[in-house]
Amino acid sequence: MRRSAWYLVLLGLVGILLGVLVGVALSQVPYVNEAGTNPLERYFDAPLDFKPPPGTYQFLRRPPEHHLYLHVLPGQGAVTGTPDKDGRTGIAGLYVLVDHDGQGDAGGITVFCRVSGGTAPPLTTANPACVLLNGQVDAYAENVYLNPMELQLHDNGYANVSGSSFVSNYHRNSRRGPGSNAFANGVRIQSIGTVPLDAIYAGYGLTDAGIDLTDFTITNHQGIVLRGGDRVYYDARPGFTYSKNPGGTWTGVHEGGLTTVVEGQPILQLRDDLVVVGADVAIRGTVILLDQDRSGVVCAAWGMLYISPTGRC
Repeated sequence: MRRSAWYLVLLGLVGILLGVLVGVALSQVPYVNEAGTNPLERYFDAPLDFKPPPGTYQFLRRPPEHHLYLHVLPGQGAVTGTPDKDGRTGIAGLYVLVDHDGQGDAGGITVFCRVSGGTAPPLTTANPACVLLNGQVDAYAENVYLNPMELQLHDNGYANVSGSSFVSNYHRNSRRGPGSNAFANGVRIQSIGTVPLDAIYAGYGLTDAGIDLTDFTITNHQGIVLRGGDRVYYDARPGFTYSKNPGGTWTGVHEGGLTTVVEGQPILQLRDDLVVVGADVAIRGTVILLDQDRSGVVCAAWGMLYISPTGRC
């Protein structure tokens, strides 16, 4: 066979191989738009009549089912140390490293979402929602953690380093309209299981304050809002999440009045027409007694309370 013929055969084999490789590569690319100009631009075209079964949440995906799949096999990864100071390994499906030596903000992942297609009030679960980070964690064994997000912040000893684990800048410029039950919350925790959560917020370690609301401008003066019958406890011991023992000192609305209980003993109850004191009373300072209609002073004493049948000292 002539040399030119061998070249033609070789070129044909190379072309076939390249075609196979390109076909395999394209088969791994997620569904693209009809124009096909951007392999990362995808349009979802699920049937318009698709409805998930009642009470379920389903992700709608085009083949392949997983755009990224990570499987940690038994024996991979490690956990050592005590419960308070774990030594753990981390395995990531997507690892991004950012070196920020400039100004402004730098982020590993930035997502923008624009939502439309809302319906008339009231707001229901059928209304569309924009979600920047969406997912689900499931336990398939006992004694495991479900941690949707865990962050580590290290100032590395540098002074004047600011840090917040979560910042939400809410630009609200319109109020709820008639017939609407739309809400605007900085953080909303929803407990939708059959067993109550241990706590909505739980902290650990050193802090100067538990909750700081001093930089808020609370327009209706409702700093903390509780339902009737709920209480504020003052002498719970550390580890309440496990002990469920809040202590015996609390304040709350009880039996028709604002009640204070100390170590299990009712001490003071304020009602709209009566003050009930359940302990000895020590008075220091000036005591002023008023007429029944509060129009004039009846008696003023220092260090001692005088009671006169005539209404005079």
